Amino acid sequence: MMHDASMHLDTLLQKQSLYPYPCKPNRFPHARASLIQSSKREPLFSSGAAVERRCKRGEDSSFFEDDGPYQDRREDEEGGRSSRWRETDRVRRPYQGRKEEKEDERPLHKDFQRPGSSLPPGARTSGATALKRPKGKKEKKEPSDVVRDAEGFVIKIKSSRDPQHKDTAFSTPRTFPDGQILKFERLGWIYAKDMISRKQFDILREEIKQHIEENMLEALKHRVRVLRPDIRDPASTITSIEEARTALKGKDIGFLQFFNLHRTNEGMLRTLVLGRRFGGMASQLLDTPNVKVYQDSVFYKLPGYSETNWHSDLRMAPFDGNKMVTLWLPMRPICQSEQDSGLKFANGSHKDFSLPFWHNIMKTDLEGRGYEVESPATFEQCDGTWHHGWTLHCAGPQPQDSQPRAALAVTFIAGDMKVMNRKDPSIRKEMLHDEDKESFEEWLRDVKPGAVAEHRLLPVTFGCNAIKLS
Repeated sequence: MMHDASMHLDTLLQKQSLYPYPCKPNRFPHARASLIQSSKREPLFSSGAAVERRCKRGEDSSFFEDDGPYQDRREDEEGGRSSRWRETDRVRRPYQGRKEEKEDERPLHKDFQRPGSSLPPGARTSGATALKRPKGKKEKKEPSDVVRDAEGFVIKIKSSRDPQHKDTAFSTPRTFPDGQILKFERLGWIYAKDMISRKQFDILREEIKQHIEENMLEALKHRVRVLRPDIRDPASTITSIEEARTALKGKDIGFLQFFNLHRTNEGMLRTLVLGRRFGGMASQLLDTPNVKVYQDSVFYKLPGYSETNWHSDLRMAPFDGNKMVTLWLPMRPICQSEQDSGLKFANGSHKDFSLPFWHNIMKTDLEGRGYEVESPATFEQCDGTWHHGWTLHCAGPQPQDSQPRAALAVTFIAGDMKVMNRKDPSIRKEMLHDEDKESFEEWLRDVKPGAVAEHRLLPVTFGCNAIKLS
């Protein structure tokens, strides 16, 4: 029965010119299968009962126009019609009077051209038979004032109307290969090459250098608060850089930290932190559709500063969740073989659930846990690392005969990350840490404990409602 219906349908389609020229039906298996399925319920061109049903719906069922154009026909339930028609089915509508024919903008596929036709595959049709060559489209030429890097990303738009902070270099997301994502899942960190171009790097380094010079006192006050708890309210009691250095005398400073430069910067740094390029990369690593910027920090080590102790970033943050990732980008090349101060990571420590559950990380000998400590041999200019919020990492001391080392760290969180409720009786109070309080205290008091962290100071950089740079 199916074979007879198939043969009858093929003959009918050729007679009604639904095939442009006689051919073997199996050259169009998908269209043929769709039409056979439709023919089981009601023939495409029927009479009798089908005509009566069309008449009841008020349609003119006198005949089908022989030389009218092919048109797509959609059936819906609202008009009382069957929903059996697919959008790709091409059938003729009942004749409803001649109308002015408009050019069909769909190109004629090469398989549907008549044999011997000299028209190119891209030729377009007008009606069922007339064919003509499409009008040539002029290719859009890129303006000469657009500068791109070696990878094709826009570095700068040289225009007097566009200030430097409207650079579109970071508006296009970049993606990691699958191997990098798997390594991040397994180790908790990855090394990423060419995060930015050389020209962008030079601009960013100068902006960070200027910020360090202008905000040195605030960074020293932060270290006094952390390392000298006996000094009350150093933010108001210490008024000069000399007083801060005197208060820190004899202490292992480790580093100076400058918070949230993107909130005051109007140049390359702001574009980098709030752009979609790194937000999209963080979205990949966290496997989440929406990403927010939690903070950016500049870690500055002067010659003679001590090592940075083992720690995990999520321990310093006021969140009750796991989806956090940090990009660490040094502002000069670092060679670990010369005892320079680059990052070191404990492989797989982000999956060590028993460590934070049973132990205080700050008082635990981590060497006995069997981690494989690894670090990039060198950090080349423009390269950086990405590490998970629970990955343990540290940095060595800064040698006396070395140059100062500055590194930009941008931390991203998932869009549905929740704020920790510190009044919850199940929270282990001894594990709370406020070292980065200067970064989050301004917005934390406006967010309800236990609620999703939504605030204007936590901008969405990738996904729904992402911020638009202006």
